Amino acid sequence: NNRKIFFQGLLDYDFKIWGTEWDISTAVGSRVKNFNQRMSPEEYIKIFSASKININLHSSAMLAGIDPVGDFVNPRVFELAACGAFSLVDGRTELGALFDVGKEIDTFGSLSELRDKIDYYLANPEARLKMAAAARVRVLKEHTFEHRMETLLSAVISCEGESFCSRPADVPAYSRNIVKNMMEEAAGDTELSAFLSQFNPGDSLALKDAMEKINTGKGRLSRSESLMLMVNELLIQG
Repeated sequence: NNRKIFFQGLLDYDFKIWGTEWDISTAVGSRVKNFNQRMSPEEYIKIFSASKININLHSSAMLAGIDPVGDFVNPRVFELAACGAFSLVDGRTELGALFDVGKEIDTFGSLSELRDKIDYYLANPEARLKMAAAARVRVLKEHTFEHRMETLLSAVISCEGESFCSRPADVPAYSRNIVKNMMEEAAGDTELSAFLSQFNPGDSLALKDAMEKINTGKGRLSRSESLMLMVNELLIQG
């Protein structure tokens, strides 16, 4: 993807990469320290916090660099801020509504601009520490899982009303956790069905079982896996 191409322009810097699906036989891939293995939240939190600068480039399978009209903001933006870690993120149209760009978070729009800002913030540690601290205050005030779930639940309840969380009286509550029943409800969602197919159809599936499977998996996280991780993190924080 674009990250594999873009980071070639930074090879003269002393940087390290942690992630999956990198070709470790290349010059950029040789910087990958976890050898494409998935990592636990505890591990990458330590990495975020120990890094002077975290570069957050949104991935794209169609571009060689930065998406000039990119809109969505990935979870990494909030994770880095919550850790009090300094980051540089490629410019996103929605970012200004979430953070005060230039005061709470900084961006780049090209490789040359990123290089200039890396040089500046390496030479000015006070500036990056001040910005990282401001980003952490903002994310804890407005952008935690709890804030997002409140918004989500409000939207669901307003649409579903009294039917929210209801189930037929003749369906035992525990039966909805049986894998084969979950697969029936997931019919049409090939990604979720593929994940559920890894379990015994007759077994009851708990969130901790799903987490164990995800943490021992390989490759990029699917949307379903990412959502399960988000729910798990929310429950841990709660």
